[in-house]
Order: sequence, then C-alpha cells, then structure tokens
Amino acid sequence: MPMSFEEIFSEAKILPNDSRAILAEKLVASIEDDRDPLVTKSHLDEL
Repeated sequence: MPMSFEEIFSEAKILPNDSRAILAEKLVASIEDDRDPLVTKSHLDEL
C-alpha cells in the first residue's frame, strides 16, 4: 500500500536541511513539468 501524504511528510521532516531542500526543488520541478505549455502560454498572454 502506498504511503499517505502525512507519512511521507513525517519522513521528509527528519531529513537534513540540504536533503529537504533538494526534495523540495525536485517536487516543484515535477509540478512544473506536468503543466500544459498551451495553458501556461494562454495565462501569460492574458496577463
């Protein structure tokens, strides 16, 4: 069974600061990679 968000977060909190920073960067990058480029462009055009 996969770990819950709370379990993952609890485990991540005990990592050293530099490891947590790397994990955070990788998580943000994974979100950015999942964005639809057309949606992003349309949002930028609207702004």
